[in-house]
Amino acid sequence: MKVKLPFAVAVSVLLTGSVRQTFGPPAHLPAHWIAVASPDPQADGAICAYWSDTTWDVSLTPDSTALQIARHPGEPDIQTIDVSGGRLLGYNAGEFGGEVVFVGHDDRVTSIAKQNLSFFVPSRFGVLGLGGTDHLGLNEGWLLLFKPRSNAAWAAETLMSIKGEPRAYTALGDDTLLVVTMGTLVLLRPPSSKTVLYRTPLMSFIDPHTVVRDRAGVIYLGTRYAVTRLTPGENGYADDWIVPASCPRRVRTAETGKCACADVQRR
Repeated sequence: MKVKLPFAVAVSVLLTGSVRQTFGPPAHLPAHWIAVASPDPQADGAICAYWSDTTWDVSLTPDSTALQIARHPGEPDIQTIDVSGGRLLGYNAGEFGGEVVFVGHDDRVTSIAKQNLSFFVPSRFGVLGLGGTDHLGLNEGWLLLFKPRSNAAWAAETLMSIKGEPRAYTALGDDTLLVVTMGTLVLLRPPSSKTVLYRTPLMSFIDPHTVVRDRAGVIYLGTRYAVTRLTPGENGYADDWIVPASCPRRVRTAETGKCACADVQRR
C-alpha cells in the first residue's frame, strides 16, 4: 500500500521556508538505463532486489540536468565531524546500540549520547544528527542537535522523533532536509517541523542509501538493484524503477536466494 501526499500540498511543503525549486525538465537518465514499473512488494522483482548484492548511489550533475548512478561503496564504520574544541564521532551498531562521543584536542573522550548515529548534518542551528534503529519490528528514528557547552565539551538534544530509521538524506536549503527512512520519505525542518511526503513498504524492502531531487522536483533513491524514481503529479508521487537495460527484470530461480534476468517490455 502506498500513501501519497496530494501534489498541491507536497509542492507547498517543499517551497515553504525558502526551499527554492528551480523548475525545468526532469534529469536525463544515464546511458544503458531504462524505466520499468515498480513491482508489488511480494513479487519476484521486489524479492530479487532484496537478495541483490549490488546497491546503487545516485547524484546529479551540478546543473541538475542529468542523473548519475554509481555502485555504492559501503558505509563507513564511524561518522565524524570537526567542531569547536575537537571533533564528534558517531557510531551505529544497529540493535546493539550506538554512541556519540566528543574527542577534544587533548584526546580526552566524552560520551554525549547513547544513541545510534548515521549522519552528522551541518546547519545554521549547529551540528544536527540523524540516527535510528530498525530491528525486529522496531523502526524508529530521531533528529539530534549537538551544542557546545561553556566548559569546552559538547551536549546532545533530541529535536524530534521520526517514523523509521533514517537511511539517506539531502539538504534542500534553509536547513530543510529530505530524509529517506526505512519506509517513508519525510521532509524535516528543524527544530520541530516534519511532513511525510510518501510512504510505501517497498522502500524499506530494498534498502535505500542515497537520495537526490532534480530541478523538476523528481526524487531519486539509490537502492539495491534499482533506482526508485518518484515523479510528482496532480494526485501525488508516481513511482517507478530505473534499472540497467541489460537486466530490466529479475525472477527467482529454483535455488533459494538466487535470481536470473528476464525480458520485460520497455515503458
